[in-house]
Amino acid sequence: LIIFNNSYLHNIWAEGVSDFFHVFCSLYRRSERTENGRTAAMTSGKFWNRPSIEACKKAVKEELDRVLQTSGKAERLRFILESIYQNEDLTEEEGLQRRFILIISALVHHVRYEGLSRKEIPELTQMAQTILRVSGVKTGRSALAYLYTELHSIMSDIHFSQGEFLWSLWERLMAAQASVIPPEHALHQNLGLGICALRLGDTQLATHFFRLVLAEAKDPLMLDRTRTHFIKTQRLKGEVDQSLELIQQLQPIMLDAECLRELAWERACLNFQKSFDLNEMAALTSRGNSHFSSSYFLEMYLWAACHPQMHWLKDMPVLASTIKRKRLDFSGYPFLLSMVQIIEQAYDKDVPLYVKMAEIKKSLPRIGLMPHVEHELLVWLALCRWLFRCRYYPMAGLFYNEYQNLSRKLSDGKSKDVLGLTADLVDVNWQQ
Repeated sequence: LIIFNNSYLHNIWAEGVSDFFHVFCSLYRRSERTENGRTAAMTSGKFWNRPSIEACKKAVKEELDRVLQTSGKAERLRFILESIYQNEDLTEEEGLQRRFILIISALVHHVRYEGLSRKEIPELTQMAQTILRVSGVKTGRSALAYLYTELHSIMSDIHFSQGEFLWSLWERLMAAQASVIPPEHALHQNLGLGICALRLGDTQLATHFFRLVLAEAKDPLMLDRTRTHFIKTQRLKGEVDQSLELIQQLQPIMLDAECLRELAWERACLNFQKSFDLNEMAALTSRGNSHFSSSYFLEMYLWAACHPQMHWLKDMPVLASTIKRKRLDFSGYPFLLSMVQIIEQAYDKDVPLYVKMAEIKKSLPRIGLMPHVEHELLVWLALCRWLFRCRYYPMAGLFYNEYQNLSRKLSDGKSKDVLGLTADLVDVNWQQ
């Protein structure tokens, strides 16, 4: 009755996650055998302590690394899931601890390689939370509360990879609330919170978290990463001149090569917004140069598609032939690649109009799933440009409104054009 009168537990049962029942019953049976009515959680200190957990993590990692090396990613995940669902381990705290760490391993595996279904992710998460609760691990100032923080942080990463950015930010906030985080871990959490907030278009909140990291961080890599995110945030607020000044100040003190490369791209974006000249971007992304990679190439295509003049887009290499020659690996950017392919197809005169329109319609739900808010901004404007050039003015106006709304959000209501590319569209009567 206690189990089924609790709506949360009833939902777990209704979704077919009977593991809670097995865990609960095994611990209840154990508690009956504990003298003076003490619960199993009170006697679990032998295994549920930090040294024991870290030793178990190390042992599980070594075991999974062997499976990965010998059998590959898919077999590694299969091995993890089979080990999780072996019920014979449920009668001992050591088995519960190992099971919890295997669940965390499955979720981390999904972040890196994918493989879990949409149903398995919440089931595993609920199972992990149940194990912690029935084992007496509490949030707050408990010595083991950091286990909740780790679980929420991993869930944040999973939501982010699936385009669920509000849920990702929520899980980051839950991670920060779950335990008293050491200062070095708090910096990582604040950086993650800033990244999530920026993706949601909340530049004020992102700036707040990035400033916290910049004020406290000592690690050069974390400082450099945060500086690049901070500059991007200021640029997306529409502060072009201030962002260029920041780059001038920070470039001499930054050390990380990848962050310096991103800083050079930020400068190229800012220069393009001031001059409407794509030559700097084209030079950076040309074969053999510093930014010759798939992500920068695809982003440059979007900038060209947003330009008021067509000649930049006509000079872009054909994407299909670029992929066919395998000069670049596009596998890590599925959403961005699909949107650029749709825009390129829209300008292909050999493709029937109804096919173009059908592909654009199918793409609309995916625009909001792109990992970077700037790419979403560029896609709305690029589609607006194509529809405007085709004289589909009311439809172009819909996408123009999406671009303006996101610009207002990024700039805290100060600008309807944070990229500075739509001066020619301001006076258009979209319904005429």
